[in-house]
Amino acid sequence: MKCNVSAIVCVLISVCAEGQLTSDRISIAIPVIWNNTTITNVIGPRRQISGNGISTGLEISYNHPVSKDLFAIGGIGYFNQVFGINRPVDYSVSIYQPFYTTSGYSYQCIELIAGLGYQGKTHGGYFFTGDITYHYLHSIRQKYPVKNPEPPQINRKSISFGHMLDVSTGINRIVSSKVSVGCGLVVPVIMRLRKDAIFEENTKESYTPSIAVGLTLSLHYRL
Repeated sequence: MKCNVSAIVCVLISVCAEGQLTSDRISIAIPVIWNNTTITNVIGPRRQISGNGISTGLEISYNHPVSKDLFAIGGIGYFNQVFGINRPVDYSVSIYQPFYTTSGYSYQCIELIAGLGYQGKTHGGYFFTGDITYHYLHSIRQKYPVKNPEPPQINRKSISFGHMLDVSTGINRIVSSKVSVGCGLVVPVIMRLRKDAIFEENTKESYTPSIAVGLTLSLHYRL
């Protein structure tokens, strides 16, 4: 996934140059991110397989102003990375068939978040925000549903799964002197995810979705 990160950063800075954030706040966000991913199948004939998936999460972060328009972000969250790819899998639940095919699979992750954000001036009860955040993903549960009438395989391995660098921008509405709500666009401009031994892949290697983009809903509480 190729993207000019420097250009995006410059746009965010220029748009928000006259913003202001005067106190700390707590933010809760729900991201919904669509991805299209192509993998190289290892089990059976070697071939390219693609699929779409929708991932969701719940994040809570602490925002601390470092200038009138710039704030630091630190947080934690839950993120369920989903891939809608049908691919052969080393299914260990049943001993009767050697090969099964997934109907998609997912990785439930704890994520650590750090970044920088900007807030624009308030106009008519609305204000603009833009931020860049780094997300470290640590998977604690992996789920592999199969097409056959069998239960999904569920692993509970502790895996350093990968990381993302997200660029997001949003419009927020002031609800009261303490509370505001918002919605925005989020784009993972960098995404590196670990390959999986259940597909007989080399777990020292990683892969990147072809494209990923999403929306986020947020609630902010000013301290």
